[in-house]
Amino acid sequence: PIVKTSLSMTFVDAYDLENGKKNGLWEEFYTPDALSWKVNLLEFDGVDAWDLLWSGFVTPDSFSENLTYRGSVNIVARDNIGHMQDFPFDAEGDENGLISLKELVETAWAKIESPMTLYWPALRWLQCEGVYAFDTRMNVSAFKDMNWYEAVEKALYSYGAVMRYNGENQMLL
Repeated sequence: PIVKTSLSMTFVDAYDLENGKKNGLWEEFYTPDALSWKVNLLEFDGVDAWDLLWSGFVTPDSFSENLTYRGSVNIVARDNIGHMQDFPFDAEGDENGLISLKELVETAWAKIESPMTLYWPALRWLQCEGVYAFDTRMNVSAFKDMNWYEAVEKALYSYGAVMRYNGENQMLL
């Protein structure tokens, strides 16, 4: 139910011919911090502005550089959704040990500091007896010994819902 996205970028390395120094400091991408480098994919709207299509972070272990003259540098950025698995599920729920689908997903989203927004069109309007689907509550004990990624995936699966990129820098549920 969770569809992750990534963006692979390949640059041709260049050297400044005037002083023999390399343009860019590619080694800066060798970092253990998954939030150090943010990537924004923009599209010109054809008139006077840029539209943000996708945002993500450079994945530290995905950087590669060909060391030959004018070799290529490959950098992969991801939407950071997979980073949810790095956090153990720690929600306690309300006084009855319950949490809504909306609270569950938004708490997980806040943990990963995703640069994309969440968009809930179907679940926002789907309701039964006056209760919206994303406000329905589930017992947090159902997610015992899971990480946040597993908890969100299990919850979405139980609703028959999917989280996927919609092309406008949003994750659609």
